[in-house]
Amino acid sequence: MQWDQDRYEEICSILRPFLLQSGFHPSKTKFVPVGAMAGINLVNRDDPDAAALCRWYTGPTLVDLLGQWADT
Repeated sequence: MQWDQDRYEEICSILRPFLLQSGFHPSKTKFVPVGAMAGINLVNRDDPDAAALCRWYTGPTLVDLLGQWADT
């Protein structure tokens, strides 16, 4: 699986205005790269296929991020 930081940032830059226009507050909108079919970065990044992702993404996994929001 390829993990290209430039492509991720491009997708985020396209989605931000759309989400803002749709009524989502920017401070409550977060992006997390995931490989859902392979389970990469959903709960952990231990899979060897996540090595390329780990080179540039150091943020939380999707489950960790959802847990942070649940605590607020």
